[in-house]
Amino acid sequence: MRQPSRFALHKVSFAALVLALFALAPAARAVVTVTVGGTSSGSIYKFGLAACEGTDATNHPSTVTGKYTLSTASADALAIFATTDPNCTKPTTTTAGVTYSPSSTSTTAGSFSVSLPALLLGTACSASMASPTTPGTVYVCVTLTASGATTTADSGYVKVQYSMTKPAAPPLGGFAINPGNQQLHISWTPADASVTITDWHLYCEPDATDGGTAAFDPAYYSTDVSAGDTGTVTQTSKEQAALVNGTSYSVAITATDSYGNQSDLSGISSGNIPYPVDDFYQYYRDKGGSALGCASSDGAAWMALIAGLLFVLLRARKSKRGGAGLALSLAICAAGSARAADSDYKTSDFSVPSVRAPRRIFFGLEFDRYKPQVDSEKGLKGATPYMDIFQHRVPWRVQAELGIEAIHSKYVGTFVVGVSAGFWQNIGKGIFSGGPQGGQASSDTTLFDIWPVGVEAQWRLDMFTDRVRWFPFIPYAKAGLMGGIWAVYSGNGDVSSRASSSATPSSAAHTSGRGQGITYGYTTALGCAISLDAIDPGISNEAYLDLGLQRTSVFAEYGWTRLDGFHSSGNLILTDRGWRFGLSLEF
Repeated sequence: MRQPSRFALHKVSFAALVLALFALAPAARAVVTVTVGGTSSGSIYKFGLAACEGTDATNHPSTVTGKYTLSTASADALAIFATTDPNCTKPTTTTAGVTYSPSSTSTTAGSFSVSLPALLLGTACSASMASPTTPGTVYVCVTLTASGATTTADSGYVKVQYSMTKPAAPPLGGFAINPGNQQLHISWTPADASVTITDWHLYCEPDATDGGTAAFDPAYYSTDVSAGDTGTVTQTSKEQAALVNGTSYSVAITATDSYGNQSDLSGISSGNIPYPVDDFYQYYRDKGGSALGCASSDGAAWMALIAGLLFVLLRARKSKRGGAGLALSLAICAAGSARAADSDYKTSDFSVPSVRAPRRIFFGLEFDRYKPQVDSEKGLKGATPYMDIFQHRVPWRVQAELGIEAIHSKYVGTFVVGVSAGFWQNIGKGIFSGGPQGGQASSDTTLFDIWPVGVEAQWRLDMFTDRVRWFPFIPYAKAGLMGGIWAVYSGNGDVSSRASSSATPSSAAHTSGRGQGITYGYTTALGCAISLDAIDPGISNEAYLDLGLQRTSVFAEYGWTRLDGFHSSGNLILTDRGWRFGLSLEF
């Protein structure tokens, strides 16, 4: 039987000493817990006019509640009072703003509920008392005192700050309202940057010229903004009706500070008219683009096909070798089994192939700047909808590849077959299709998402790296079939759609369509990987013994991807070419 270590015995002795000290400690004294509006003891609770007036019982309740526990059932006295002393010293007199409420107790536990304005005797509820920048402060204390004694047995408190001054509304001159498609984008300048505002309420009603009253009820607002100084209005305040393009609206704002005080209504900005805006897909179609899009199930079917192919490949690999799993984690477990057989492997020279199990799993992660050649479509006749919307933004694309190393040859290298998937997104501004700003960029955003998926095969000339320890270079070539699943979103977050502009459309540009679909094609690449294992063979051996990681490489490749539906019309062209960089792991 294994004997306990000296360190373990020391730990047991220390634990016994701690327990003994606790056993000798005096019994716990009375405990007092105070809460105000859900704020616990020692914290800060804020309240304003809403609490005094009882108009905001949910967010700013005006009741002090709590509970207490006594050490013994005795004639202890419970005192609840407000004081400016953070030590909760009981005042000797009940002056204005202080309430002293003793009570005898015959049980060991109890609770209390006291009106906060009553505790403050109405002083704090005077509208001229305090402002958000210079709030009033009191401590709501609960103390337990032993009968006949002058010392406090225990106490608890909540620090209370109050402000009875409304914050100022944003000045009308600080408004900036930009039209969008059935929405208005509003920004404003706070009246006083030193005041903490927790909520901005945005109000919107039709102007009188468009059948509205342009009158606002502070109880009804279009939207709430809890952070920042920008917001978007998509509906009216009282009726919650969607905004209508071409209709004139009035806009106003109120501010609510951290004390629950709401400002008066700001000045009213009238004559704000939303106008129709084309997102990227609508604008592309208007310029003559022919891609009609398709149902999202088409993309799902393509991804299911790839997943099925990967399953078949891994099953075939498992049947052949009896060691591979269906995922990277299972491959690591399988590699661990292989390591068990090689537990006597000690050398740091990893160049000898026979000391390691055959590599089975390849995983790669690559990054590149992607710019789909949408504007190369012949039907656009020189128009550049992609460039007009997204300007010169070239976002990063990330792609992952998972494959099996199906063939290993000491003469020609390794053959890998697998699947790849990735994601890319670009953000642009929609184009006004009507109104005085027709043809110009709007404040509405439009998103263009692409999920590239595919099946690929690559040939890696790694036989020199396997044989020569100091040679890290692995040239490779790969090719495969790909699909670009794409979707375009409008300014309100919905998938874009385009209705037919006539009952009998005469061209593809005037037919209906949906801003999502898939474009098929192929991809090829030439590259070179650099094995990092050649830099430090010792670390490489540890990674193999611990994780089953056979090789770690960084790589650079130049790729050509042709995604145009194999040169067929009616496809969104997602073709690109350029440099890609990444990291690969082999197990």
